[in-house]
Amino acid sequence: MRRNLGALALLILTATCDGRAAQPAYQLRTLSSGRQVKFVGLTRIRFSDSGPALMLSYETDVAMSDTAALRGEADDIWHDFHETADSARVSGVVLSAHSPARGGLVSRSEGYNFVYERAPDGSWHLDGRP
Repeated sequence: MRRNLGALALLILTATCDGRAAQPAYQLRTLSSGRQVKFVGLTRIRFSDSGPALMLSYETDVAMSDTAALRGEADDIWHDFHETADSARVSGVVLSAHSPARGGLVSRSEGYNFVYERAPDGSWHLDGRP
């Protein structure tokens, strides 16, 4: 058992020290709109004032300064994802867009979040707006 742990540690050390930045793992999915999105992860979180929520992280090639294009991408994702949020019985959802990591030893990425909140009548609103 100890030898297996040592081999695993050596493998991890070799993989992290080969001079290349680690690439994030993602799943490429095609939305009903035809748009392809690189989903990175889905996490259950908790809003301090309204209860449980989901955070869906994805990688985007859209510039973070182009908020209209980011919003269009988020709308496409939301169209396919809102039923998952409904069945999860959460009060909020964060669609978290991230640019691909850039850099070598120290990488950099930018992000933009879209927050959907469930109203008392069960409808969803982006950033709390009706």
